[in-house]
Amino acid sequence: MIQGKEALIALNDTDYEIYAVPEIARERNIIRDTSYFRLEDGFITGNGQLSLSGYAKVFNTYRLNRTTEKDVKDYVTRLLSRGSNKFYVEQYKIENLQDLDKPVRIDYNFRVADYYKKIGDEIYFNMNMDKSYYREYIKKDRKLPLENEFKYTQQTVAALELPAGYQVKHLPADDTFNGKNLGYSIRYQQKGGKIIQTRELYMNFLLLQPDQFAEWNEVIKKLSEAYSETIILKRNPM
Repeated sequence: MIQGKEALIALNDTDYEIYAVPEIARERNIIRDTSYFRLEDGFITGNGQLSLSGYAKVFNTYRLNRTTEKDVKDYVTRLLSRGSNKFYVEQYKIENLQDLDKPVRIDYNFRVADYYKKIGDEIYFNMNMDKSYYREYIKKDRKLPLENEFKYTQQTVAALELPAGYQVKHLPADDTFNGKNLGYSIRYQQKGGKIIQTRELYMNFLLLQPDQFAEWNEVIKKLSEAYSETIILKRNPM
């Protein structure tokens, strides 16, 4: 809460010093998620690993230190949630929660129902199962700055296993926006029998001033459009 602000330090009974509290760079506050999944009879099933470091670890550690197993699972489900409200965490394991020198790690297995569409011999699938900040525009009449608890970088790698008998018909184009206060990059590639999406989103401010709202809305518009891109898989001819 005092990042970037001035602090008064007492050196002795009569002498004081004003010190600017440093801001922790976004590169030290990392949310990193890697998941592997497949399509099975209308469901998406898969497994992954979430890693939290810096302030991302501090804030979530407080919430993960719950008293009951149900409270912890409910929070883990909200933390990992993607695709739709039909997302379900089947198993999870939390490591390094009390180790101050290592990122918190959550290994998990999940499934999501009714997410992708199958029409004829084609499958339509949106790799952006997590749509952070989708259409979160700042209203034009807002006068107060927008506060962010800490600068951070969110890194996501998602790997989809191609269903047997299908090939890639369409991959979305890569997209990038490097703003001063926020930005993102989304990249797609086919590697062997998998489609891999690599995505990075960063927030590089603690207080966004009204004269910076236009840039925010510009990035959010482009990001929301990128989130709507869909891959198309086509069944191989018999």
